[in-house]
Order: sequence, then C-alpha cells, then structure tokens
Amino acid sequence: MKVHDPASTVSVQWSRMLAALDAPVSRPQAAVPVLGLSGAPGSGKSTLARAWADAGPARVVVALDDFYLPAETRRRLARRVHPWLATRGVPGTHDAARLAAVLDALVDGRPVRWPCFDKARDRHVGPDRSWPGGRPAAILVEGWCLGARRWPRTPKVPGKWLTHVDHALRRDLAAVARRFDRLVFLRAPDPLLVGDWRWQAELGRLGPHADRTTIQRFVQPMMPLVVEMIVRPPVGAVVFDLPVHRDGPVHARPGAAILPGSHSPIPRTEPPS
Repeated sequence: MKVHDPASTVSVQWSRMLAALDAPVSRPQAAVPVLGLSGAPGSGKSTLARAWADAGPARVVVALDDFYLPAETRRRLARRVHPWLATRGVPGTHDAARLAAVLDALVDGRPVRWPCFDKARDRHVGPDRSWPGGRPAAILVEGWCLGARRWPRTPKVPGKWLTHVDHALRRDLAAVARRFDRLVFLRAPDPLLVGDWRWQAELGRLGPHADRTTIQRFVQPMMPLVVEMIVRPPVGAVVFDLPVHRDGPVHARPGAAILPGSHSPIPRTEPPS
C-alpha cells in the first residue's frame, strides 16, 4: 500500500512555485530580474519568499508589509476618508512611492535602506532593512494585493473610499507592479479560508498572544478584494491554485506555465489618469 507523505507533497509544491519564480525572463544580460509574489493573507507568501531567498546568493526580498503608513497617518485617513483606513492592510495604507524608490535603487545597485514594520506593535521598528550596494542576483516583492486592478464595485461602497483605494491600486501599486518581470499569484480555493489561514500564521508567529478577533478585524476590510482576485487573478500572472488542506497538491492554472525567455506579463501601459 502506498503511504501518502505530506512532507514530500509540500516539497513538490514548493519546487513548482520556486521553479516558476526562477524561470528565465527576457532581460538584458546585466539587468536585475524583479519578481512579484501575490496572494491572500495567510496564503504562504512570506514562507515561499524565504525559501526562494535561501535558494541562491544575493537574492533580495522586499515585503509590501514593511511599507505601511504610520498609525497616526492612517488615523487621519480614517477621519478624512473612511474608518477602515485606520487598520493597516487595504490599498492606500502603504507608502507605495517609497517601495518603488527602493526597487529602483536595488536595480541600479545603489546602497539603500527601507523600514521594518512590526505587526504586533503596529509601527516601524529599528534597525532598518538595508542593501549595501552592488547589483543583486534577483529581487522578489511580496504583498497580498500586488497585481490587483481595481476595487470591486458594489452599491454599498462609499464614494470617498472607492476613490482612495482605486487611486492606490491603479496608480501607486500599479507603478510598483510595472517593475515586475513576472508575477506569481497564490490563489486560495475559498475566501472563507483566508481568516483561518491568517490565524494559523499569527499563531506560529505570536503563539498564545495571537488574538482571533483582532485577526478577523484585520482581514475583514480586505475581503472584497480578496474575493475579486480569486475570481479574476492579476492579468498575466502565473497562478497556483492552493489546496483546501495545506498538504494537498498545488496546481498551476492551465495555460499559465512560463516559457523560458517569456517577457513581463504585467502590462507596461500607464495607469488611467
């Protein structure tokens, strides 16, 4: 009788995802590949990013989470636009311009520093993350909403909220995504799993100090866009369909395989004005 080995299955999953990130891109020989990794909160992006970084020298991981706006800035946005903006997470609560500037410095081989965000304390902490200079072998940017096109339209969406998050998606975060040579998207099988997955991730990070109510409050404002991205993944992304159970098989979406030498799947057009 054949015995199922979860560890072996997870190894295969990781190998497929890492292969997607490592497949060649059409770039001038001296240029630095810039990769994107997107997926709902708790889908395994940070774990995969660490595995990718450990798989080769001079690889740099930059997390969208490190570029959250300070809490006081978010509180001002909450008073001016919508209360959901007080909680980090949704588009419009990041300093996307600074993230873009960090990526440009890394690609150019310049020394650069960027913030380190402590989620438990909801603030930036020292020391900053840094790169000493010289061109890295590759750069990976990971963040839950990278590649999203717009906030979903529903009758209950307030106009000021929609204007703010759409501006963040279609201009600020789109400017980051246009720097990608490839985007890999980890698609959850069911949006109802996202809260549980985020809870599991926080348990691993905080142990008994993790608070489920806080996690649900954190995830709730994101859910309309989480569902939108599950139904309509980022254009041109390589999509991996995640299993309901973490030791189940991961499937690449048919037609999403990367061919050696394929060029950027992210449209290079300017965002709408």
